Amino acid sequence: MAAMADEQINTPREAEVDVFVNAVGLLSTLQRTVKDLRRDLDIERQQRSDDHDLLTEMLHREIEGRSRGNDTITQLIESAEHQLTERCDSAARVLSMSDDKVADRVTAMESGLA
Repeated sequence: MAAMADEQINTPREAEVDVFVNAVGLLSTLQRTVKDLRRDLDIERQQRSDDHDLLTEMLHREIEGRSRGNDTITQLIESAEHQLTERCDSAARVLSMSDDKVADRVTAMESGLA
């Protein structure tokens, strides 16, 4: 009877131990899961940061390229304006010349081309 009494006393205790061991196992599993999720989150954050940095760099390059393109267009416009001004000035000088001077100049130009 003493053996049965010991079994009855140990049986609930063993059940408590089993519950405790299972709880510790679940807790350990949860801790590993949380650790894995944190690692995955850190990896995702780093990837997003890297993507953001890459997109920012690409955007800056695009802006710089367009800026250089705009500078080139501005230079072409300024060059065309300068050439147009020179031609207008030249035409104004020709118009202000007398007919004899215009004829002499045309003759000189034709001689230079020949």
